[in-house]
Amino acid sequence: MFKSKNLIFVFLTLTISSLQANTYIRDYTYTANSLDTRETSQIIALEQVKILLLNELGTHIRHVITMQNKSNGYSTANEDIEALSAGTVKAVLLEEDWKKPEYYIKARLEADPNEVARSLETLIENSKISKILKNERKEKNEAFKKIEELSHELKTATNSAELSKQYAETVRFISSIESYNRGRIARIKGQDSAIELLKEAANLNNGNAQYMLGEMYAYGDAGVVDMDRSKAWFKKSIPLLTKESKNDNIESQYNLGRLYSNPEFGFPNDKEAKNWLRKAVNNGHLDAHIQLAWMSPKSEAKRLNKIAHDLAYHLAVNNDIDACFILGELYQGAEGIKPNYLEAEKWLKCAASQDDLTAIEFLADLYYRDDTGMQSIVKLKSLIKSNLESNSYIYYLIGKMHLEGLGGADRNIRIAKIWLDLAKKTGNKSANNALQKLNQ
Repeated sequence: MFKSKNLIFVFLTLTISSLQANTYIRDYTYTANSLDTRETSQIIALEQVKILLLNELGTHIRHVITMQNKSNGYSTANEDIEALSAGTVKAVLLEEDWKKPEYYIKARLEADPNEVARSLETLIENSKISKILKNERKEKNEAFKKIEELSHELKTATNSAELSKQYAETVRFISSIESYNRGRIARIKGQDSAIELLKEAANLNNGNAQYMLGEMYAYGDAGVVDMDRSKAWFKKSIPLLTKESKNDNIESQYNLGRLYSNPEFGFPNDKEAKNWLRKAVNNGHLDAHIQLAWMSPKSEAKRLNKIAHDLAYHLAVNNDIDACFILGELYQGAEGIKPNYLEAEKWLKCAASQDDLTAIEFLADLYYRDDTGMQSIVKLKSLIKSNLESNSYIYYLIGKMHLEGLGGADRNIRIAKIWLDLAKKTGNKSANNALQKLNQ
């Protein structure tokens, strides 16, 4: 079904000490089957040519990465190099031609050395982004396997129309994966591009992208709280999430459970929420344990939180960002877990050090609430980093600490106003409300 044409590999200069910009060009011809349309053929051909381009890029930069590993002590698996590259470079379509049953495509990829270096750092230091990038190829491989299975089923199918529908949906899902994951990464980094990338995936019927858009509009991550848009995206996501959940998509099961468990999202249904969260728990989703614990009687909540703690600990010792965050959350007094400020701080700092915005805000809250700690204001200020969305919330809390004289901060309205004004200018609405009250 898939056959590769000639390789044109154009590059400038590569040295071990200095990686110059390189251009890679590959062409590929896909032979369509009777289930394919022009659209599905184009998607499959483009995905295959991108794999070839990334393999070539991986070969080219492997020597540089090897040298970096020797100097910094890290090790990077060969398959991780391709995953890393996929998250930072984009293939540009140069030429395409559809002469049924063959779809010919030529594409170019340019590797920016600065992007490669930043991506390597992200892969090593940010386990959340690393997992997303490494899982992307796995998701695509599974989808391609499904395409092959559907192609074989065609020989004995009694309902070719239904088979064609499943085939087209699976191919479109492949096309949506990249946009969805880029949107997730942009959201983690607090980048404005998250909305447009997620919309691109959502319009290709990616249920998790539709859910995430609903969540972002509900929480104000889209720049404004818009519950009408939020509920519209949630409503649109339910049929797709349900279908994906029935096919054992763990993320879909978790998101569907969250959607039904939160009344503010507009579709409260405790029975359905618990049903899908239990399935996610049974499939090993860490966050699902905690979400389900919140909805469960004390004895069951204790059991779920204990399981989540034990599972998370084994991952957190290796700096897994999600596991670190979960432990930080649990040690703040989850049912069945003894509150421990130092442990909560330790594990939230683990996640915050990887620029997880939610972890930074949770850690900021922890410092703010520690009104007996005379160094809390110092710790809070240490969380401020350049160009982080979480800074606005930290400015707001520092302002409140000066208003109330907490955590070692002098009670000083003038200084409080300076911090609150900084928070207001960087988009914190609570700071704006606090300033209005002070100025009355």
